[in-house]
Amino acid sequence: MACASLSLVLVFIFAENQAQGSLKLLITITPKWGIYEEDSVILKCQNIASSKVWSYYWYKLVQYKSGLDHVKHNSKIYSVELLPDSSRGAGGLYMLSSVALSHTGGYVCRAGRGRPLSYTFYSEPVTLFVAERPKAVLTLQSDWTQIFSGNTVTLRCEVQGGFTEWSYNWYKDNVPKPFYSSSQKDRYNIVHAEVSHSGDYTCRGVRSSNPHYSKPSSTVRLTVSEKPRPTLTTSPQEMLYEGDTVTLRCQFTSSYRDWRYHFYKLVEYRTDLDCVRYNSEVYSAELLSDSRSGAGDSYTISAAAPTHTAGYVCRAERGNPIYYTKNSNPIQIQVTVLFTSPTLSVAPPGEVLVGQAVTLSCETQVTPKRPSTQLQYTFTKSSEVLRKAAATNQFTFIVERGDNGSYSCEAVGKRVNKLSNTVKLTLKDSFKIPSMGLTLLGSCLAAIPYMVVSIVLCVRCCRS
Repeated sequence: MACASLSLVLVFIFAENQAQGSLKLLITITPKWGIYEEDSVILKCQNIASSKVWSYYWYKLVQYKSGLDHVKHNSKIYSVELLPDSSRGAGGLYMLSSVALSHTGGYVCRAGRGRPLSYTFYSEPVTLFVAERPKAVLTLQSDWTQIFSGNTVTLRCEVQGGFTEWSYNWYKDNVPKPFYSSSQKDRYNIVHAEVSHSGDYTCRGVRSSNPHYSKPSSTVRLTVSEKPRPTLTTSPQEMLYEGDTVTLRCQFTSSYRDWRYHFYKLVEYRTDLDCVRYNSEVYSAELLSDSRSGAGDSYTISAAAPTHTAGYVCRAERGNPIYYTKNSNPIQIQVTVLFTSPTLSVAPPGEVLVGQAVTLSCETQVTPKRPSTQLQYTFTKSSEVLRKAAATNQFTFIVERGDNGSYSCEAVGKRVNKLSNTVKLTLKDSFKIPSMGLTLLGSCLAAIPYMVVSIVLCVRCCRS
């Protein structure tokens, strides 16, 4: 009897195992297609012919390895590798909450139950294909590598992969909520950038159909600096005198490129010009005429004059439309008189006689701080040069008829020319003959021929 009972149990177990091995398992994937990175995927293993409670085990097809079960799929032999989170058996659903490209491959399942554990055959393999999610590419568009407040900046978001009808979300500084969303507009324009716009930006495309969103772009850093202020300096920096050369230089502390520079003189306030505050007063900045086109960072005054005494500022510009920097802080140029305007005098004064010697003197005072200054003097009469430039400041000449007129002199020193006042020279004759004397002289002259004849006759008589 004992042997008969054991035989019956073995037959039952064998029949049970045969039944389990012949169970048909069906595996499905949801969604069926259009699966992209980060999507959620559900694998479902169904035991079609049995309503009993089973545990399910999930496997991925891998390259053939000895020691593992193997299955045939698409005419190739693969090994089946138990998914680690399926080692203790689970329900008929296996969820991949965020798939990656590495999840692409073939999958099978099988069911098991009882103690000792007995398994069904493996299901037919199914293939899960995970496509790469389209990636957004964010670019920063600006005319300049260095961006200052007031510049225009454009952030452009492009989604690769050939899909269309994207809308765009824009993010800043890792804040998960977008600060701006645009429908089918791939640009975010910052028309007037401020320092507060600085930060790390990303974007992402979204759409109604699959793929519903793109990968976020890589981070693009936007740095907006304060509007720069150049520094204005002069060379030389010591006291300036008339005729000196002085150079204004407009520079930045940092290495900025592609700027054009303009130089301005501070003048009395005018409503049509930009205003500048200097020494607690308000002035207007008048563009120096030969600085209009904007050239290098220097402006040279080759021969300084007292009229150049003033405050000066500079600023730089670039781009189109033009972007201006701040004005530099003003600096003062003070030009000291090198020598006074000459004074012309005549000796002797008053009316002069023809044939008389006259001396013209051109007097001026050189500043004591430049005692070595050498002056040259030129004398003119009614714009006609009487004497070319020479070191002596006096000119003597003998008066002739026609020398009456206006005289002046010019003092020249170190690119400085100064004209004197005008002096008028009046002539008078050297002697005057009365009218009675003229009559007597005429009578005497008329009698000379008769006197000559009388003398000749007397001489002849004496000889005879």
